[in-house]
Amino acid sequence: LQFVSMKAMQTAMLGANDDNRALLTMQLLMIQQIALIATPALIMGLMLTTSLRRTFSLRWPGYGQLMWAGLLPFAIHPMTLELQISLQWFFPKPPPGLAETLALMSSNDQPLWLVLLAFAGVPAICEELTFRGFLLSGFRRSGKIGVAIALSSLSFGMIHMIPQQVFNAALLGVVLGTICVRSGSLFLGIGFHFLYNALAILHGRLGGQIPDAGLYGWLFRHEAGVLRYQPALLCMTTLAGMALIHRLTRRSTIHDLEEIHASHQRNALRARNTP
Repeated sequence: LQFVSMKAMQTAMLGANDDNRALLTMQLLMIQQIALIATPALIMGLMLTTSLRRTFSLRWPGYGQLMWAGLLPFAIHPMTLELQISLQWFFPKPPPGLAETLALMSSNDQPLWLVLLAFAGVPAICEELTFRGFLLSGFRRSGKIGVAIALSSLSFGMIHMIPQQVFNAALLGVVLGTICVRSGSLFLGIGFHFLYNALAILHGRLGGQIPDAGLYGWLFRHEAGVLRYQPALLCMTTLAGMALIHRLTRRSTIHDLEEIHASHQRNALRARNTP
């Protein structure tokens, strides 16, 4: 469905005039996210599970964990950007239609709020509900947490279809899946996902305005019109990212108690059903 919808979207864009093409593209992206990614997961969650709260990890994590999750995208973004740029030689160039869609993220011709909604807000909610909610919960039923995180991350990467984004999304999926499993909360992943995508948008739109001379030269540089990060900044953000991931993946006492309670309920139900 994702593949077919992308083809249909490219056809629709070719038939639109230049003034409406960008707006139509973002509208179709949001419809695609809601209709093809979030809605099937929510329907299956309603029909096939006994607890939406447990299936989709709808537990409020607390303001402390939200704060750490909000800082993590700022630490991870420089490293993932540099990794993606350094591997450009390995990946093929995206087709013209997809390249035009990606260019909307860094275009100043569209309102910032609309770009953030289409490329950060809607994907953060829809994709997290599906991949760290329904799919990860289903894969975890095997009892193999590492395999569950790997499978949900691979699925998350494949849905992006563009090779560069598949690689980057799969790596981020491992981080998001680990945070969700260890914290028991989907809201941390939604917050992280939104801020990470928002940083990518702001990097494209405002990166050219950041100076790279004087003190800033120790942190930033410009190459081929793209803001790049110096090794000193990369080292600092990588260490900060590792510390934040360690902090966020420490299992909370509340989550432990909930897991024990759920396990006792399952055992009691199994005992009642055993002749």
